[in-house]
Amino acid sequence: HEQVKNKIPEEHSKATIEWFNNIKSRQV
Repeated sequence: HEQVKNKIPEEHSKATIEWFNNIKSRQV
């Protein structure tokens, strides 16, 4: 799993942020 993260750190972080924001907006 670490290797995959290292391959696309920016893409992964961006996707995680968008996903997290989606969850927060859903909970509100």
